[in-house]
Formats: sequence, C-alpha cells, structure tokens
Amino acid sequence: MKLLKYKELVPELACSATLGFFDGVHLGHQKLLKALNQKNLPSVVLTFEKSPKSILFPEKKIVLLCSFAEKIERLSACQVDYVYLLPSTRSFLSQSYEEFLRSIKTFVPFVHLVLGEGAAFGKHREGTQKNIEALGNLWGFSTEYIPPLQAEGKIISSTRIRKLFTSKEKGKGEELLRSNP
Repeated sequence: MKLLKYKELVPELACSATLGFFDGVHLGHQKLLKALNQKNLPSVVLTFEKSPKSILFPEKKIVLLCSFAEKIERLSACQVDYVYLLPSTRSFLSQSYEEFLRSIKTFVPFVHLVLGEGAAFGKHREGTQKNIEALGNLWGFSTEYIPPLQAEGKIISSTRIRKLFTSKEKGKGEELLRSNP
C-alpha cells in the first residue's frame, strides 16, 4: 500500500476509488473495501487525516475509534493499493460535490466509485446517489453503492460503535472493530 497526499498523482491509467473517513476501519468499512478490491483495478481509498465533522462542526467533540496511524495500518491490512489523503480544511470540505470530485479526479483517475448506501457529500450533502450517478454518466465513471452491514439487526457504523464503547456493551463495540480483511 502506498500513502499519497493531495495533488500527488496516482500512477495508474484507471482505478477504483472509495471515499470516507473510515474511523476504526470497522466491519462495515471492511465490507466496502472488499467490494472495492473486487473490481480488478488498482484500489484507492480517499480519506482524511482529521475528521471532516471536527472541521465543519468544531463545537462538537468527536471521539475517534483509532488514531490516524492505526487507521493506515488497518487500511493496509485490507489490501488496498493506495490511501489518498484529502485536505482537512473547511474550504475543501465546503465545495459542491461536483467541485469536490473534479478536484480529486484531476489526480486520481477513477473509473469506478464505490460508496456506502446513503452516502452523501459536498456542500449541503448534495452529492447524493442520484446526483453522483448522473455525474458519473457525464464524466464516464461507474458507481456502486454497497448496502450497510448489520449486526443484531442494527447497522454497523462508527457512531454506533462509539455509543457501545460508552455504554456497558464495550465488548460488542470491540467485536465490530475486529479485523476481518
């Protein structure tokens, strides 16, 4: 796995990419990464060193499930080819979804974008599935939305795991974080 910073070129003619903060690289994230790796293309994880929520909403305290170094180790264990660090700045995060993807596509030649079902990004979270699919049709990339993984009838998410860690069910939170690459 190679770690690249924003504006470095991914040295591939085409790749498959996914986007997210990936706090904890939990079992739900791992399902998404498996789908990414099944595309027979070099895989790129587009992520941030700092939580986008902590930049956009500094008044909210975000408790992270793992350090940045641990996240990189966990992503590497999931056999992705590249981890691409995006800027953790208010101006970058406040772009429209189209500007956001254009600024990434300049350096990351993705032809396939894998996202979690319900993912939305860009200014006012207008980068919905419908809008991203339409943009993909215009720009020539395909999209794939992966349904969430569930445990005990509830979606596995970083927010849910944080709640489990602060409750009496810390063991359940640890189970959802276990590595399963």
